[in-house]
Amino acid sequence: NGYLLNGREQTSTDSSRAMDLSVYPAELIGGATVYKSGDASLMTAGLAGTIDNKLIEPLNYHGLIVDAKAEKTKNGVGLPTQGKGKRYSLSIIDQLAVHTVGVALGFVHSDSNSSQLSSGSWGGSLPVTGSESTVNNSWFGGMSFETDHTSDKRDSAVAILEFKPNENFTSEIDGFYAKRKIGTHKIAIKRGTGYGGDSLTAGSTADAGTVISNCAYCG
Repeated sequence: NGYLLNGREQTSTDSSRAMDLSVYPAELIGGATVYKSGDASLMTAGLAGTIDNKLIEPLNYHGLIVDAKAEKTKNGVGLPTQGKGKRYSLSIIDQLAVHTVGVALGFVHSDSNSSQLSSGSWGGSLPVTGSESTVNNSWFGGMSFETDHTSDKRDSAVAILEFKPNENFTSEIDGFYAKRKIGTHKIAIKRGTGYGGDSLTAGSTADAGTVISNCAYCG
């Protein structure tokens, strides 16, 4: 899919080409147009479709609007990964010059964290073929317990100046800023469980998994 903001192509800062739409706060978005196929009016378009996010248009409102919000959040209640955070925003919209000039300013900040406890093991086996049979030889393995503490901070801001002197002409200057900072702190305990299962006897050698001398196994 292709992603646009007011008709301008957006790029991803993640390891994939998929755009992270969460960096566009709902408080600063006035709507979205979804194109399921190509359109001649689009300078850039996605193969599977195109999503064009639209910033708020101040001349679509009437009078001075000031909107402020402050929230506390809890994430993953009842799930293995839980956390908490906060979010606050401020939006100001106004119209000037007999409703021919519109101004909009907005800022959103969110800050959240979460923790997850996980456990696991590692290790493997290698098939070793002797003169009589094949034995799966177990190699070094172990267990681990790990806590991942993740923090996610986001700031977004928008400034819009819209000019519409009549029904046939509209001009707009807008700027959008987004910053996302993610960090993960890992605390882990790992313990090797040693060799196990069948193993080659001392002095034997192996070539590509096949014993070529001293073919003997011990438990």
